[in-house]
Amino acid sequence: MKKLFLLDAPALAYRSYFAFSQSDLKTSQGLPTGAIYGFATVLLKIFEQEAPTHFAAAWDAPGPTFRHQRYAAYKAHRPPMPEALSQQLPWMQKLLECLEIPLFQVEGFEADDIIATVVQAARRRNILTYIVSGDKDLAQLVDEGVFLYILQRDSQAKILDVRGVEEKFGVRPTQIVDYLAMVGDSSDNIPGVKGIGPKTARNLLDKWGSLEAIFQNLTKLSNSRVRKLLQSQKESALLSQKLVKLTPEVPLELNWGQMEFRARRLQNLRPLFQRLEFRSLQQKLPESGVGKSKSTASSPASFRFDHPRGVREALELLRSLASAPAIALRTHSSAQPAMWAEFYGIYLSPGEERAIYLDINLCRHSQVQKHLEAVLTQSQPKLGFDLKRDILLLRRNEISLSPPLVDLHIAHHLLHPDSVVQGFWELFRDRVSAPSVSSAPPQQSTFWPEDDSQNSVVHNDLSQQVVQLHVLSKQLLSELEQHSLQELFLDLEMPLLSVLAQMEYQGIYLDIPTLEGLQGKLQDELSAISQEIYRLAGEEINIQSTKQLQHILFEKLKLPEKLGKKIPKTKTGRSTNQAVLHSLSEHPLPARILEYRQLSKLLSTYVQPLPSLVHPYTKRIHTTFQQAITATGRLSSTDPNLQNIPIRSEWGKQIRKAFLPQDPDWIFLSADYSQIELRVLAHFSQDPTLLHAFENDLDIHQATAAKILGVPLYQVSPLWRRRAKAINFGILYGMGAQKLAASTDMSLGEAKEFIQNYFQLYPKVKEFIDHQIEVATRSKKVITLLGRQRFLPNLTSTHSRLQAEAKRLAVNTPIQGSAADIIKLAMLKLHRALVEENLRARLLLQVHDELLLELPEDEREKVEKIVKNIMENCIQLRVPLKVNLGSGKNWLEAHA
Repeated sequence: MKKLFLLDAPALAYRSYFAFSQSDLKTSQGLPTGAIYGFATVLLKIFEQEAPTHFAAAWDAPGPTFRHQRYAAYKAHRPPMPEALSQQLPWMQKLLECLEIPLFQVEGFEADDIIATVVQAARRRNILTYIVSGDKDLAQLVDEGVFLYILQRDSQAKILDVRGVEEKFGVRPTQIVDYLAMVGDSSDNIPGVKGIGPKTARNLLDKWGSLEAIFQNLTKLSNSRVRKLLQSQKESALLSQKLVKLTPEVPLELNWGQMEFRARRLQNLRPLFQRLEFRSLQQKLPESGVGKSKSTASSPASFRFDHPRGVREALELLRSLASAPAIALRTHSSAQPAMWAEFYGIYLSPGEERAIYLDINLCRHSQVQKHLEAVLTQSQPKLGFDLKRDILLLRRNEISLSPPLVDLHIAHHLLHPDSVVQGFWELFRDRVSAPSVSSAPPQQSTFWPEDDSQNSVVHNDLSQQVVQLHVLSKQLLSELEQHSLQELFLDLEMPLLSVLAQMEYQGIYLDIPTLEGLQGKLQDELSAISQEIYRLAGEEINIQSTKQLQHILFEKLKLPEKLGKKIPKTKTGRSTNQAVLHSLSEHPLPARILEYRQLSKLLSTYVQPLPSLVHPYTKRIHTTFQQAITATGRLSSTDPNLQNIPIRSEWGKQIRKAFLPQDPDWIFLSADYSQIELRVLAHFSQDPTLLHAFENDLDIHQATAAKILGVPLYQVSPLWRRRAKAINFGILYGMGAQKLAASTDMSLGEAKEFIQNYFQLYPKVKEFIDHQIEVATRSKKVITLLGRQRFLPNLTSTHSRLQAEAKRLAVNTPIQGSAADIIKLAMLKLHRALVEENLRARLLLQVHDELLLELPEDEREKVEKIVKNIMENCIQLRVPLKVNLGSGKNWLEAHA
């Protein structure tokens, strides 16, 4: 999982200064270094203990911010920065520079606002985010997957999640702004409401939920003193609220590749530490020379960069590319997803000595467009980094990009599937032993004279990238061949890239009125559930308030005692999380609270945001399929994630109902592999009982339960089938007796006996698991059906938890990875068949084991035959593959 650490650099600088203010640390030249030493020590601790995959720092820009414009006294009481600290700041920034950690600083905004902006972007990418700061303002950002990383006096850290914030402040993260708006913040000179302290503020928010609700219900406050304080200082409270609230809209150019952190960069600190005379810290740096093998190729010292100003020059340059052995390309665009991004131009390179840039005006000229497309569709390989994005950006501008394609991001991912490298330069510097790329511009022949410095930086960066693609491709293609991955790369992943680009371009239609209607129904249902909760609780409560729920469930109703349940305690009382509520759900109140939470999440995660993701021109949602994210080879979907659209609950099904063909004469066709991972397990293990069940098309879960219980199939109850299903799938993920018991309501003894009986029924499965772990331990890797590899060095780890996890992956990866290979192969063959048959049917989505197609009603019979034949016969296993087909006027009907 990706882990981003966001450093509140000013806070750490001050903390380090005061922590070492009495130490009088100086260099022999008299430079004070205490703050730098503390700053560096903290960073090294984080790198050592937390192993971040991404790292960035935020710093306050000099000058006033928008908060000073709202309130002149904002931070006005703060003394000037100590001179000794001021002397050390450039060295702290130099330290970050040595580690290649991006330092964000934007005029008019504070570091906290920058952090809020990056946090929001990281959440969209499902990146775990740790904010390194003790600033209580930043607690408002804590959420699922976002944590506050507070440094302690012993250099350890306290990590606050949502529950941690509640325990520390007594309010939820979403209430921090309103909490500070009332109590004020002396460190920032935020006035708040004088006379209202933390306890009163917590009680008010616990009862009413928000500052807005408090002011709406002032007349209902029983404490007249508090009521008068709020009435007389309302403007101060609202001003304080605006001052405390962080803005996530700082104009930032976020390059996630540049934010990726590599431990090898710690070596860059050695000269700096020598200069600062940090001998003890030098000893903590890792030894050099450890890491991946690198190419001995060197970076081109210089190259020619052409930016033609006219059509004639552009055509001459394009003609010169015809004989190039390979064409490298990088598109230039805004940062949004490809179907939303603004296209600015394209960089092309025929080799390591030359780069060409065609801006959008030239690209749209008919003659240039024709010759550019000729270059991009000829037979030589096209090299790139995220070529799928390039295909989409070019297609939106009526330019084709055709195979053969060589996407070096995907090539690297096949070689290092657990790597999180995404940015080009991070990959390049990690794989190629070359000088650092110069910030000086390349040799220019026709560089426009009116170009500004910002454009110069962009041209320098992207022109260097497109040239270095040639260098990087030699290294990666050689490694693919060396590791027997070239066939998988060239014959599956690269052709599939074009198929996925077509699917993304096509998008899927969303009927907004259907979702709007569902939103109203959900809100009505939530209102009804709220009333039922109030009735069961015997009073009106804030359902989002942990404290109020604790009081009702544990003090007033005493449910744990009545139901004989043990509930874990936290510092703020007994937990009210999902597991606790589920254990108490024999009583209707916890059950209704669970239902309220589920529907509330459904509303906020899917029903409300999805309409805003509909493209204004196509009227469709265009997801992005990721080929280089999961280590098993499964595709993932982002911006938005359409693989997570719910299907099990009735309300979730109604969301799928809103996805339908845009043309009323068209239908959806769903093709879903039946138990593909268990079939792959049968193929690998060759267990005769498992093979027999699939060869005879038995219900595998029912058959498993019948064999274990020793009863006929028809006597297997739904309960025992569910238990058999849990172990059938759980065995793929290393499920033990404890987890099986928890997921099926078995006793621990029953679960142990069930697993023992399972392996007696399927002895070859147990042999396969043991053999797989043994072979993987020797080779340090596992391989799927089509040759995908995953390296598992922790199989020999002395850390028991890491070794156990590696053993689980040694069993699961070949099965899940082979299933992913199969559906990718089916997608490729199906797309080709639809094109060859000149059908209008088209692939829209891949949701793990399911493919969703859109087609005219009159093509249904023919397409169903093609789909079933290809998916069931794209590869031959020892058991038959089975596909379930469904069709309908929306996704729900098709999936049925």
